[in-house]
Amino acid sequence: MEDAHSYDRRKIPKGDASGEPSAQTTEPTRMGEMCFFGVFDGHGGSRAANYTQEHLCEHLAQHPELFDNPTKAMADSFAATEAGWTTEALQHDWMDGTTAAVAAMLDSRLVVGNVGDSELVLCCASKALPLTAVHNMKKNASEIERVKAAGGKVHSNRVGHPKFNPAVISLGVSRAIGDFAFKHEKYTDGKPSGLVADPEVALRELTGEEQFLIIGCDGLWDVVEHQQAVDVALTSLNKGASVTEVSQELGDLASKLGSRDNITVMIMLLDSIAGMQSPAPGGSVGTL
Repeated sequence: MEDAHSYDRRKIPKGDASGEPSAQTTEPTRMGEMCFFGVFDGHGGSRAANYTQEHLCEHLAQHPELFDNPTKAMADSFAATEAGWTTEALQHDWMDGTTAAVAAMLDSRLVVGNVGDSELVLCCASKALPLTAVHNMKKNASEIERVKAAGGKVHSNRVGHPKFNPAVISLGVSRAIGDFAFKHEKYTDGKPSGLVADPEVALRELTGEEQFLIIGCDGLWDVVEHQQAVDVALTSLNKGASVTEVSQELGDLASKLGSRDNITVMIMLLDSIAGMQSPAPGGSVGTL
């Protein structure tokens, strides 16, 4: 099991990460609420996933522009996590990598960031709405063009190693945190692979039609369609099931449909719907 996941809910000062009043005003610091969910699907080991689980949320929570410019805050937090893991991994020659699919509810706004083939699927007015693309070249041809344009090699819809035979060494995702065997000049002789940790970021103003967000690794989405997952979750939540029960139900469904990968599912409640007893925002996780 190389997956990791995280949840955090806290009050954060708006416009001043230190929480101290500015020199120009004596008004009390305005506070906002952040509710954070993240799924991290590790490969080559669990260390990169665990590191990202521990640090990405903290970088986001401490970003001084979190409420004023949440998309910048999200992108910067991915970059800071990548930089921190680079330092840690290079000290030990750790080659681990991880996907990262994260969401933060900031008062009435939802900001998400994603690298890799984990996915975030919103239920809005009972319809499934993927919030970001998947960074797997079998599912996203635009990533093939991006990797080639960066000077990387593509072999069987995988990122080839820039130094060695890509038929022998390749990677299934085209964006990830870590995987420094494909990124750092120590292992690549300075040749580009096209593998990056730049996230796709999206911001959504919540209108009240948004019901919940499903975050899952590819162990779920390889066998369960987006609308199918939303329908299953919506039906069970309307019958009074808890988010814990629904998360486990989706994980069990993926397993029954033949998934042989690690399966992690998180559900983030965004609004009240019939039969729901848990307050919003809230959520839970199921792992297999």
